[in-house]
Amino acid sequence: ASDRRRIMSYHDIDWPFGFGEGSSGGGFTRTLITAMPSGDEKRVQRQQNPRWRYETSLLGRSPERLREIHAFLVARRGNLHTFKVRDPLDYSTAATWQGAVTGTDVQIGIGDGATTRFQMVKIYEPGDYEYIRALRRPRLSTLITMVDGVLVTDRTLDGDTGEIIFGTAPIDGSVVTAGCE
Repeated sequence: ASDRRRIMSYHDIDWPFGFGEGSSGGGFTRTLITAMPSGDEKRVQRQQNPRWRYETSLLGRSPERLREIHAFLVARRGNLHTFKVRDPLDYSTAATWQGAVTGTDVQIGIGDGATTRFQMVKIYEPGDYEYIRALRRPRLSTLITMVDGVLVTDRTLDGDTGEIIFGTAPIDGSVVTAGCE
């Protein structure tokens, strides 16, 4: 009998070990910068969204903790399977990034009386230079949703896409907001 297993690229599990002193990481983009003969530069964004990468320090960790980290990484088969990492500087939709989540953190849509699915997003630097990032795997336990400032609990979350699915479509012209980690 064949022992063929379906290998997924994502494990729905958190990095449980925190970050040690000397750790680094965050979102990185690839931008090609070409110096022109005039001395000007031409810049081309090579990918639409940042790629998130973290390196954690193992300094000062006990041998027992190092074995736990090793087992965690072996179970993820090295780089084969991704997992959730709570970025200590950017894990919340709250205006202060590390403040308390509220149901009005981010406007995620305007109701039309028919649409029930709204993508959870995070907005960086609102205004002329804003960047909107789709949140693919928000933590359901922290999700707060509102329509016209009224708490809505008749909703679910698509854990693969980060879309909020309302039981009843928000009425035409209503403001749909949410917050989460």
